Amino acid sequence: MRQWADLRVQALPMGYARPTQDPDFWKMTDGKCAYALLSALNAGNVPYKLNPWAERYNEAWIKRWGKEPAGYASSAAYMSLYVLKDAIERANSA
Repeated sequence: MRQWADLRVQALPMGYARPTQDPDFWKMTDGKCAYALLSALNAGNVPYKLNPWAERYNEAWIKRWGKEPAGYASSAAYMSLYVLKDAIERANSA
């Protein structure tokens, strides 16, 4: 993003750029990341009130690490444990 800004590219950066999900990305780019279109493939994990599971994931992450997640790839592993727990309970087995 710094290089894009320094070169004054006349196009909006687009696509999946994992570093853009980092809460410190603004500092990492010296503020040169003001404009970009990110395709977060797992948008269902982004913490919005529409998705209480995503809110729980983010709250648990912040409680554990003291800051927002740097991307949401770990949310699939987090959620898989709850899916497994639910499946076991539904099957009445342990």
